[in-house]
Amino acid sequence: MGIKCFLVTGTLRARLSLRRYWGDNECAGSYHNALTPIGEGTYLRNGDARSIHLVERLDPNETRWPTACEKCGAVVPDAAEKQLFSDHIYVDVAGKEYSLRDPIPGMMWDAWWSPECWKGPDGLSLVVNCPNGAQWMIDGPASNCTQKDDQGPYGVAHRCWTRTGTPPLISVGKGYGKTCAAGGGSIQARDYHGFLGSNGAEPGYFT
Repeated sequence: MGIKCFLVTGTLRARLSLRRYWGDNECAGSYHNALTPIGEGTYLRNGDARSIHLVERLDPNETRWPTACEKCGAVVPDAAEKQLFSDHIYVDVAGKEYSLRDPIPGMMWDAWWSPECWKGPDGLSLVVNCPNGAQWMIDGPASNCTQKDDQGPYGVAHRCWTRTGTPPLISVGKGYGKTCAAGGGSIQARDYHGFLGSNGAEPGYFT
């Protein structure tokens, strides 16, 4: 039957945390990361439609800083960077909340901050989590694109994957518009290889 995709949309709310990070590549190939949740914050849209900013600012007198890395338990050193970290809150059609940091299979959203050349025919720049949790930018370029110089608004430049349907009920392949010779419409994301399309009854399924 496959994994059914579902759409989440961004709110103007964020989960706020006090973050300390240090030691690039020292913790599973990344930074040590220590977080203390402190509540919710609010975003405002900037004049540029592709950007928002957080209303809240870091209190210089804040004392609730975390003391250990959330991944490995390493003690936070005195020199570790300090940051007010915001995690954008997304919701599904039922109002359930999500974070784009969560690798939930089938979760789909519009990466509205993407450049125009990475937008589909409906003006959206769709990203979805594959069955293994890896993010796949449907409307972005493939790593093995054969026409890397051909980028521009949809209908002028090609798409490495083309799609039809209304998100999240979409089918993705090579037969719905101008495309390149990369692949055969399948998806390769880390250890996942498959297709996004119909389960035999409706589109919007990983198979």
